[in-house]
Amino acid sequence: MKFYDPNGNQLNIEEFKNTYNQQYKFDDRYIESILQNGIQSRDDIIKILCWKIGGRQIDDYSVKNRNYTITINDQFVEFVINSSVATDDDAVEALKTIMEVPNIGFTYAVTLLYFMSKGQYPIYDKFAHIALLVIDGGSSFDCIIKDSELQGKGRGKNRKVEIPSNIDKTADDKNEKIKFAFDKYKENYIGRINRIFNMNYGEEMISDRTVDRALWVYGHLFNDKQTNRDRIARIRAK
Repeated sequence: MKFYDPNGNQLNIEEFKNTYNQQYKFDDRYIESILQNGIQSRDDIIKILCWKIGGRQIDDYSVKNRNYTITINDQFVEFVINSSVATDDDAVEALKTIMEVPNIGFTYAVTLLYFMSKGQYPIYDKFAHIALLVIDGGSSFDCIIKDSELQGKGRGKNRKVEIPSNIDKTADDKNEKIKFAFDKYKENYIGRINRIFNMNYGEEMISDRTVDRALWVYGHLFNDKQTNRDRIARIRAK
């Protein structure tokens, strides 16, 4: 496992967490208060969804970004507020219900699960996933992780599935697909975080977002975009 600063110099694990936490510039105090206190209202759910999808509230029950709208109802609000999520079985059942809402897929459902479980099941984020693949693979600082790699690698019997987040919610076997996605999320996402950072996600409530924030920032250095390709070209030219 290797960690780097933005200039490609190696860091130890504590230096990594400190360096990239300092670069996280969002004010998440309201979101973190929900994590500490639990989801207590419809407004909390709306705030969480706006925060995750990068959208805005358009009425008491709906949020919208440039691609789609998510609308909840009072029955959904009651379920989210009153559900207990303490075990993997609880988590899977909660995901099935959350994903019945149009335009809430696996990633957004896991975000609500994070708050419902008060931090026991971490938010899934593609940039954090990218960071975990780079760190766990011992990759050099001049690497790029394509979005397709977040789904898995290889073909046929040799394919290694990462996290199959694109679930067809109209399929007859959607519940089996949700369970499979959850199992892979635990194995390849939670498993890596716990192993790399000596944490215990999936077993206990964790409200400290230090690792979460650091991974989110770090992952932006390795996703497939032009600024990163230009950075890599400069590094290789030295």
